[in-house]
Amino acid sequence: MKDRAKKVIAFEPPCWCPDSAGTTSRLTMFNNDELVIENFRHVIYSDDERVSVKTRKGILNIYGERLQIAYYASYEVKICGSINSVDWLTV
Repeated sequence: MKDRAKKVIAFEPPCWCPDSAGTTSRLTMFNNDELVIENFRHVIYSDDERVSVKTRKGILNIYGERLQIAYYASYEVKICGSINSVDWLTV
């Protein structure tokens, strides 16, 4: 019984989810209309042509037209609009 308790305590994340600790940002884009960013720090700047998001590795800039933040949570942010380009600045 003690061995089983140790196995539960020493549980490791499943292999299909290599970054469950949340150390790397994940970008998911749907067409050119929606972008979901997971594991980010905070939004630095936002207007209708650019959104800048701070991540652990740098700053992610999203450029486009009619950009808006659809929702903002502690673990992910969703940006909607006509997305033209995305660039990454490492700091």
